[in-house]
Amino acid sequence: MKLDPLALLGHAINHLKANPEGHVLVAVSQFVLVNVMTFAFIFCGLCGGLFVAVPATIAAAGSGASSQDAEAIMALSSLLVYPLIFGAVLLILPIVTMLYVGYQCAALDEIDGKDKVKLAKVGSVLTSAVGAIVAITLLQCGASLVGVMLCYVGVFLTALPFKWAHLIRYDRKVGTMDALGLAWDGFMANPTAHFAAMAVEMVLSMVLAYIPLIGPMVLWPVVAVFDAMAYREVYPRGATATTPA
Repeated sequence: MKLDPLALLGHAINHLKANPEGHVLVAVSQFVLVNVMTFAFIFCGLCGGLFVAVPATIAAAGSGASSQDAEAIMALSSLLVYPLIFGAVLLILPIVTMLYVGYQCAALDEIDGKDKVKLAKVGSVLTSAVGAIVAITLLQCGASLVGVMLCYVGVFLTALPFKWAHLIRYDRKVGTMDALGLAWDGFMANPTAHFAAMAVEMVLSMVLAYIPLIGPMVLWPVVAVFDAMAYREVYPRGATATTPA
């Protein structure tokens, strides 16, 4: 099935204009959560570094150490910030990914004329299939890492086939392995549509990420709705659970 990404992007924007309530709430909640967690970890890291550095520097100065030694102690103490920031990334990325999956599935239901997008719906999607979501996400991350080692171009060959595995699992009510198999079959049957959808989402991500404050909040709704619409084009509702399209 041929996919018209620009026309689909227009449909996604029009859909958001007609149904802004739930999408705005989800986008703002995600933006606030990520930023609060990020700044909290940075703040804790800075405070921890100062808590160690200041007494150590005072003690070094009292013992007659040189100013260079005091500066070295301060620099070493500041290294406490980096493990906390790294830990924040390891914690925030899975949370954001799972929230996005729940939001994406809720957006698909709204596009299909079922329930409207709500925070409660996003939460129910997550809690109903945490194990499957984690398993598919880990596979996608592993495939992406393999692609990065292939000079980034490989991401399109390793991660792209499983792009819609989450939506397939949720939409067709199949198991994790069946969803991955159907995702692979769908990609092999129509790689052009997968590439076209990924290209639009990458361009949107790069453009909106550089718009302060508003850009990151707009990014989630636009990409999630566009992705759900692209999925529905490639995987129509009338298809059986054992065929890709």
